[in-house]
Amino acid sequence: MRYKIKTISARYIKSLYNLGKQQFKGEFWFTKKFLKDAIKRKGIYFGAFENKNLIGAIFIDINDRPKAWLFFFDVKKEYRDKGIGNALLNAVEKKLPKDYYEIFTDCEKADKLAITFYKKHHFKRVGKIKDWYGKGTWGLIYSKTIREK
Repeated sequence: MRYKIKTISARYIKSLYNLGKQQFKGEFWFTKKFLKDAIKRKGIYFGAFENKNLIGAIFIDINDRPKAWLFFFDVKKEYRDKGIGNALLNAVEKKLPKDYYEIFTDCEKADKLAITFYKKHHFKRVGKIKDWYGKGTWGLIYSKTIREK
């Protein structure tokens, strides 16, 4: 399988929404408005493409120097375990400005797939927050040091 990682912009909102509908179905926060607002923020945005089809994406917010916040990350189910998530994460890490040294992210305690991925990529759990994703849910906060301060 051949795929390309490239910078994406607001012109990919429809493709991003279609990508995320599979993973984030029924989650209140996942809307086209969320994507439109998110991609306007100061950040790093990459997509993985097979031919011209978006098969994965990652958004990193860089408004809180020296910490970056990974807040959207998805790879189509049929393309997982093929190195695409790894390639997207590596692209972001290479693109981060030099004065950013840590990436934070969050996921639901029940999201074993995300937890396994983050641990495999040297993220450490640094927090647990009650009702993070709504009443009765637990959110886990993970952090990865990219470079020394």
